[in-house]
Amino acid sequence: LRRDPETEAEELYGGDDGYRLRQEIVLGIGGVRVLQALEVPVKKYHLNEGHAAFLTLELLRRQRSSKTPVPLKTAAAAVQSQC
Repeated sequence: LRRDPETEAEELYGGDDGYRLRQEIVLGIGGVRVLQALEVPVKKYHLNEGHAAFLTLELLRRQRSSKTPVPLKTAAAAVQSQC
């Protein structure tokens, strides 16, 4: 079965702004959570365009919601080192 690459891209990236936002939330936040749940060791996260914006927010949330509060600058530096 052969598919047209343009059709594939339209299906993957199609939809309105709300649809795209939901995709990015699922891929960014959900991606981090799935990898953690599967205990996949991650040295670096690869960020591609805006698709990973929510990934960085999830990593920042994790830094800031630990038992010992971390200052924002420290948390941001830790997230940057992971990406």
